[in-house]
Amino acid sequence: MRRYRAWAETFILVTTWDWLGTISIRYISEQSWLAIPLAVALCGFWWVAAKRAQQRGTLIPALSGAAVGTLLGLTWL
Repeated sequence: MRRYRAWAETFILVTTWDWLGTISIRYISEQSWLAIPLAVALCGFWWVAAKRAQQRGTLIPALSGAAVGTLLGLTWL
């Protein structure tokens, strides 16, 4: 049961984070060139997060959450 809870928490956290990141990059890119460094920083965050998730055994929900969050961010409004 503890493992499923860790997976669910990871999935929800990563989905929310990636959704907010994608939405912010979309809106910033319409107004500023700062969207490019923001996208690079977000990519760097995911490299670190994937390594930590692999150590905790939560890589699958982390990557799934990232995919869902990005999809929601791209299709929102």
